[in-house]
Amino acid sequence: MNYSLLQSTSAAVVVGGNNIGNVDPQLGSLANNGGATLTRLIASTSPARNAGSNTFVTVASTDQRGLTRIVGGTIDMGAVEIQPFVPTDTASKIPTLSQWALVLLATLLAWLGIRRYPKV
Repeated sequence: MNYSLLQSTSAAVVVGGNNIGNVDPQLGSLANNGGATLTRLIASTSPARNAGSNTFVTVASTDQRGLTRIVGGTIDMGAVEIQPFVPTDTASKIPTLSQWALVLLATLLAWLGIRRYPKV
């Protein structure tokens, strides 16, 4: 085991010299962060951030989600790489009608109103 972050090394056999042990990994909750399986993202302040080895990238050039594996100069430890935040427009667009469509709608509603109530 090398280039791994262990929250507790009390019951682990640590072999490699590039491991980080006995620290809080600052993992997020298990969630759908993209990709085929649920993952736990590391926080931007996690000791696992930019603490891996770029030599392993020859095996996998993308993370678990299929995104670029090296961001920020050095690979992050773990299955996913922290990516820069790119805001997306998730707000729903409110449908609007053109002036002609509004006139047509008003005309149809008026016509239906006239037909619904018989003349007295």
